[in-house]
Amino acid sequence: MVHTKTSLKDKCTFKTGATARFYAEINCVEEIDTLMEEIDCQISETIDEIQYGSKALGFDFPKPKLKYYFLGEGSNTLFHGNIDEVVIKNQIKGIKVFENAFENKPELVLLRVGSGELFEDLLSFCLENGYYGLENLSGVPGTVGAAAVGNIGAYGVEQADCFFGASEYNVKDRKTIYRKKKNKLSISKNHIELPEEILTANLNPEVVFSYRHSNIDGFVLSVDYVFSKTPKPILNYRGLDTLPKDISPKELAEEIIRIRDKKIENYKDFPNAGSFFQNPIVPESTFTILKSKFPDLHGFKLDNQADLSDNEQETLMKLSAAQLIEMVGLKGYRNEKYGISKLHSLIIINYNDATGEELLMFSKVIKNMVNKYFSITLHEEVRLHFETWNLEIDKYQDESNKYQQEVDEIDEINNIEAMLEGKEFVSLKEVLEKEEEYKVQTMKDELEISMYNYAQKKLL
Repeated sequence: MVHTKTSLKDKCTFKTGATARFYAEINCVEEIDTLMEEIDCQISETIDEIQYGSKALGFDFPKPKLKYYFLGEGSNTLFHGNIDEVVIKNQIKGIKVFENAFENKPELVLLRVGSGELFEDLLSFCLENGYYGLENLSGVPGTVGAAAVGNIGAYGVEQADCFFGASEYNVKDRKTIYRKKKNKLSISKNHIELPEEILTANLNPEVVFSYRHSNIDGFVLSVDYVFSKTPKPILNYRGLDTLPKDISPKELAEEIIRIRDKKIENYKDFPNAGSFFQNPIVPESTFTILKSKFPDLHGFKLDNQADLSDNEQETLMKLSAAQLIEMVGLKGYRNEKYGISKLHSLIIINYNDATGEELLMFSKVIKNMVNKYFSITLHEEVRLHFETWNLEIDKYQDESNKYQQEVDEIDEINNIEAMLEGKEFVSLKEVLEKEEEYKVQTMKDELEISMYNYAQKKLL
């Protein structure tokens, strides 16, 4: 069923107010075609109604071309305002196991996972059944589909390390294709249960991953992962390097969850979206200069050099965004509405019903202070969604928009009076807009002063 004007506040972990023009949920892959037909019908009826009403009032609006936004758990999204899109909540569940899927690789197993499965539930299933490879991602929130699109990673491991392929639905042409990552595995031709699309996947463009990014651009229906039945713990990340080399996968997962719980507040009690910023990546020469100025600065050589560098001759270094924020003195800063976690500098918390706009302004001040201190630009890891539909389209049925009509009427009268009296016309609408701009700028200035003063005291 397709709903209109649906609140998204309880559908994202930041708990910011936002409204989707159209909202629907999908529970299984087989529903996709029927759901898209229903959405088309609902959109057509709603837009026709709006156009009819607008024409009755003497103004005309073209039929908008709406986009689609596929929502998982909303654990990596910041919403604000009126989202002029069709938001589809992904509820596709299920895990199917394919043994002996690869030639001469009996120790490997292929899992097809519904894109709406929680990633932590997938890892629990793997641990229970003896499938290993992604234990370092234990405790990471979100769905499997979102994990693939954003290439989630933690403690030296990315989901791409075990990713095999994914079924994507293209909204534009209404077709499903299967795309896989380049690998050297040979599919068993005698395996009678393997889906047909896996055998013909080489005909489609490859999935390519880089740091917190992929080239997946359709709606992910399912993801295929390759896991090993032989545990090979990855312990070379700082914080894990002191663990015993023979630690079991279950013990490793429990230890990582324990570490995460000490660093990150539970979003159910303290609304947040995990790491707000990506760790910046810089050339080694830049890191050397920074290290000479800031001896305590951490840097790690990047494994995937070719994916990210235009100049592959120079080594790339990954810095800790959390450390940069902490070094400028902002760890633990908060006001009555929002702030930075005391446990981890990358976590922005919505303490008291802050709007998405307020959180975005806060993040920009953080970025400005880091840039001023280190000449490094932080980039958001959280997906920002601020597209606002034109409320004028709904004017004929939206009582709250009468205020704008009244302003326009006053401006029209004032303009006529100014012309008759030979005076300069002063637009009330422009005055109100400038007042709003001044109000926002004042809020930003006060926030910057507050954060600067906090940082100065912290660094003394």
